[in-house]
Amino acid sequence: MNIRTLTKRFAFLTRLSYGKQIHPSRDWLILLGVSLAMLIGFALWSTWVFMEGADPSAEQAATSTAPTLSPRLLEDTNALFERRAEEEARYRGEYRFVDPSRPGS
Repeated sequence: MNIRTLTKRFAFLTRLSYGKQIHPSRDWLILLGVSLAMLIGFALWSTWVFMEGADPSAEQAATSTAPTLSPRLLEDTNALFERRAEEEARYRGEYRFVDPSRPGS
């Protein structure tokens, strides 16, 4: 592949160039316009998604039930908190930690 075929293949890119003059104000206006359009689009999309989620349909209302707590789950949770309290007591009294920054400890 030589340079002439590459030049011919990418000749369409010259249409995207600025030309001889640079217009920074035009570029900033384009950038701000696109950014504003995207911001408005995101706001509209988010509003639509929120409204769809906030409006319970018949299917959502039928499937949503009050959560029930099983006695076994409550027992397991209480046992977990008891084990944590026991371990905290062991950290406060039983375990001994050595601080290397203090001499003689």
